[in-house]
Order: sequence, then structure tokens, then C-alpha cells
Amino acid sequence: MSRQSDPLCVVRDLEKHYPITRGWLRREVGRVRAVDGVSFALERGEALGLVGESGSGKTTVAHTLLGLETPTGGTVEFDGDLVSELSGDAERSFRRRTQLVVQDPDDALDPRMRVGESVAEPLRVHGINRVRREAIVADVLERVGLGEDDADRYPHEFSGGEKQRISIARALVTNPDLIVADEPTSALDARVRSDILALLDRIRREFDVAILFVSHDLGVVERFCDRVAVMYLGELVERGRARDVLSDPDHPYTRVLRSSIPSLDPTDRRLGRPLTDTVPEPSDPPSGCRFHPRCPAVIPAVDLDLSHETWRDVAAFRFAVRADELPPEAVGDGPGTTDADAVAPTDVRRAVGLEGELADPDAERAVVEAAASLAAGDAEAAAATLDEAFPTRCERESPTAVERETGGTVACLRHDPTTEAPPVADGGTDRER
Repeated sequence: MSRQSDPLCVVRDLEKHYPITRGWLRREVGRVRAVDGVSFALERGEALGLVGESGSGKTTVAHTLLGLETPTGGTVEFDGDLVSELSGDAERSFRRRTQLVVQDPDDALDPRMRVGESVAEPLRVHGINRVRREAIVADVLERVGLGEDDADRYPHEFSGGEKQRISIARALVTNPDLIVADEPTSALDARVRSDILALLDRIRREFDVAILFVSHDLGVVERFCDRVAVMYLGELVERGRARDVLSDPDHPYTRVLRSSIPSLDPTDRRLGRPLTDTVPEPSDPPSGCRFHPRCPAVIPAVDLDLSHETWRDVAAFRFAVRADELPPEAVGDGPGTTDADAVAPTDVRRAVGLEGELADPDAERAVVEAAASLAAGDAEAAAATLDEAFPTRCERESPTAVERETGGTVACLRHDPTTEAPPVADGGTDRER
């Protein structure tokens, strides 16, 4: 067992891969790398936000931490014990001390059971007698803002916010040390969301319970969580105090996520749009930095003589060709096209924002050649030309986590002290490292 001063939960190099099989013999032909080397610690009584786009691996991390998924690699320690080695009374204690609140409370509540029975079910599983169960359920329902009489009603008689309160009550009845809240407010309207967040915060402080808060909403996480960890394609790219990371993020992906928070400031210029919208498949993640095909701060070759803005347009051109995200007017139909319908190379350049001649002659030749290939309908040739002409360090090297100035870590080559490319500030200018 760990000391009270030690973290409640420690995740080290966690991996969860799902095999891809084919044929009658179900031979493995690949793997979905849902979680790939994630490490973090959760302190007692703190709220840690785990954020990222859909498919980033957040929920898989949460389920593996709870023992609902078996890890492919790495370890999860809870109160000093390896979760994978728990059995008997120790495993039952772990189940009691860790609880899950899901996004849709209808998934957690049996419509044929009264609310009181649903909330009391974990107590029954752990052998608590009926009289004590009823007393605990009445107390917990009151703590989450419901009445004792609500125990005799059915789930369909409650609103969405009230059902989420019931789901939280069910998680609380075993007096847990850790609650994993998986998108608990995403299906609720703004007013109800605010009420549920206030309830979770009060519960955390009143019961000294740690909360792993899984969400894609940075505004909610910034308001509710002490610390935040940002995931992309199965990896952690940035983590630290929530107010520091979300107010001044270092990783370009975190800045892209931050741009999803609405702003009323017309002068708010953010490096917020990715180069492409397509998220790569976790079964075939990009080499090097996994965010590089979408990264607005992707590092150019050292011998390339282009401004940052022009380089960004060129990189967006290159990766849009690979992701098949070019506008229709940027790709010709190939042989047999009539003159009236033909796409000219100048049309291609206009469509991708590269109308003017580039200052770097080698870069200009590559863009001319790629535009000609696209006008002829040969996207594969254009992709090969752009790949060869505009390589980036980000596709060759995987970044390692380095310390942020305000605490925490960031995994980005622009923050690597060995790189010559400084971090890029909002608006596209270099900033001090």
C-alpha cells in the first residue's frame, strides 16, 4: 500500500492496441493503436482533465485505468497496487473505491428499476443489508439535489440533468476515492451543465474524491479541473496546470483545440486552424510527430527560403493532396477532358492560395510541377513531388516531452532545445523559447 502523500493513481507507459484480423483463420494484419505510451499521475482529491478530439484515446485510457480493458502494455497502479494483479478481496475493494459516470445516464440506469434500486445496486453487490442501503440511498440522493421520495420513481420520469444526478449518486454510494467522469455534461444544455459541474466540484471537495474528467470541451475543463492532459492519436502531447496550459498552450494541437472555445474579442488571433481536417487512422498513425500532417507550426527544411506564412500554405498544399482534401477546382479530370472543362495549373494554384511566384526557386519549381500534375488529374504524382520537395523534421523524429516554463510537459520538436526552429506564436510569428 502507498503512503497518503503518494499519488492515488499512477499510469506508466500505458498501451492499448486492438488487433485487426482477416480471413477464416483470423490472422492479425495490423493493430489499432488506441493508446500508445501514456503516463500520468492522479493526486488524491484533485480533478484531472483528459482532453482531445473524438478518437484520441481518452475513453480507452479511462476504461483501462478502471480495469474494464486489459492493457496491451504498461501499468496502472492504484493506491500502490498494480490493478492487473488484483484479485479476491483486493479486487472487490478496488471496484468499490473506483466508480464511473458515463456520458448518457440512460446507459447506466435500468428503465425497469426504480431509482432507489438502481442507486442501491452497488451496495447490494458489496453485501450491505437492506436497511442500511435505504438509509445510504436517501442520504446520497439528498446530497445530489434530489428528494427521498424520488427513490420510488422510474428513470423516464426525470429530466436529463436529473438523471445525471442519479448517475452521480450511484457512483457515490460506495464512498469511492476515484470517480471517472466520461463526458458527463456534453449531452446537457448550458444551464444544466453548469449545475452538474457545480455538483461535481462540491462532491469532490466534500468527499475528498479524485476525479478523472474526460472531455473534448476545453472551456469546461478550464473551469473545473486542477490539471489537464491533452491527447492526440493515443499519445499525450501536453500537460500541466489547467489555467496555464489552456490560457497559454505550447503545443500546436492544444492551440487548435483552444480555438474551438468561442471568443467575443475580434482581435483574438489564434493559430487555430489545422492544415487539414482529416484525423489519421490510429491503425496507421503518421511517422514522427503524429500531428505533423495537420500542424500549422510544422517545421520546414532548413534550406527552404520561405516566410512562415508561405511555408504554411505550401505545407497545407502538400498534406491536403495526401489527405484528398483539395477543393474540386484544384484537380483536373485527366485525359479526355474538353477544353472548356479543363483545369489549368494556374487554377490549381489559385484554389490552394499559392498564386504568386515563390521566393525560393526550388520550391517554385516543385509547386509548378505539382500543379501541372493535378491539372492533368494525377494526384499521386503531385503528392510524390511535394513529399520530395518539402520534407519536414516532424515526420522523421518523434518528439520527447520537455518541461514547460510554467510546469508540466510538452512533446513538440519546436520546444526541443536541440532544434533551430523556435516555437510559433499565435498569428504565425516566432516567439521566445
